[in-house]
Amino acid sequence: MTAMSAKDTSAETTSRPRKRERTRDRLLTAAQELILEQPASTITIRQVTERADVVQATFYNYYKTREELFAAVGLLIHTDYSRVIDQVIAGLDDAAEIFAASVRQTLAYVTVEKTYGKLLFDSGLPIDQFLVGMRVRFKVDLARGIEQGRFKVTNPALELSMIPGSNLSVALDLYRGFLSPEAIPQVIQRNLEILGVRSATAKRIANMDLELVVPPPLPVSWLRVREESAPPGAPSQ
Repeated sequence: MTAMSAKDTSAETTSRPRKRERTRDRLLTAAQELILEQPASTITIRQVTERADVVQATFYNYYKTREELFAAVGLLIHTDYSRVIDQVIAGLDDAAEIFAASVRQTLAYVTVEKTYGKLLFDSGLPIDQFLVGMRVRFKVDLARGIEQGRFKVTNPALELSMIPGSNLSVALDLYRGFLSPEAIPQVIQRNLEILGVRSATAKRIANMDLELVVPPPLPVSWLRVREESAPPGAPSQ
């Protein structure tokens, strides 16, 4: 075998998921499937390992507790969500438009793919980790809008607390059917008005043409998210 062919073979081997990575993916997939079927509080480690088709002792090579696994599920979904939002806002420079696009795509998660609403609102998982993720992204959007002079707020900390929470409440009402998806532009317009954008401008931005991404159905694959979130040309870990 030549040096060149040996190198090529090595690259092919490292590009394939290793056994440990495949097992992690199976555990996370199993956890998501079970969360969609029954309350999280009733799920046992044995159920997870049986669904993932691994021995129970294997679980502890990856997670110390069931709660740690659930936290990993939350992080996985948030990572994929962030990737989708970044894809939707790519090419936008105006802070108000970036914020509007982010909110519209966020709300699409519970109107287009209902499994996200079930996980968020029916599973019994702590909602804090999802709300924190929304707050982190909005904090960046808010700072950008203030810097551009687009957002005029007197108490940024108050808006940082109120707006992600209110949008999460809107997501709940959309999922439950208490609010129609046709109301989403009005929600975004009201958000922008609270941030100091003039009503006519807020209405235009809230109704701008936007190509949304269809949220991937649950369960989300850890291997897929890792691959799609990696910078171009990055080697497999």
